[in-house]
Amino acid sequence: MKTKYLPLILTAMLSSGIASAGMKYDSPLFIDLEYRMAGGSLPAVRNSSDFYSALECTITVRTTGTVGNCYAQTAQATYKCETTSPQFLEAIRSISDNSFISFGWDSNNNCTMLFVKKSSTIGPTQP
Repeated sequence: MKTKYLPLILTAMLSSGIASAGMKYDSPLFIDLEYRMAGGSLPAVRNSSDFYSALECTITVRTTGTVGNCYAQTAQATYKCETTSPQFLEAIRSISDNSFISFGWDSNNNCTMLFVKKSSTIGPTQP
């Protein structure tokens, strides 16, 4: 008797958004000049129809030391920060293709904050 309802329950579960797909969170590029912060989810920025939008963090190793940079670009301007802090460099190294990142900078373009989120809610990069 109980198995009689199993096909109905399975059909209902598979046809609902919760059962057939997980929660997705896409955050396009944002730049807040008042608070000197920028960020977004890397897939959303990459998949944007805005040709100029870009968001990245890089590490450059030189003979004089290691430097990290984060950039947010729009058609109007590029905003960036630079750091040699081991904690920031570790956070930059943890960024993956599907991360959400945000960073902050001071008046000298030094990084003041870096947030990295890896989550199943951040959608994959599309071609």
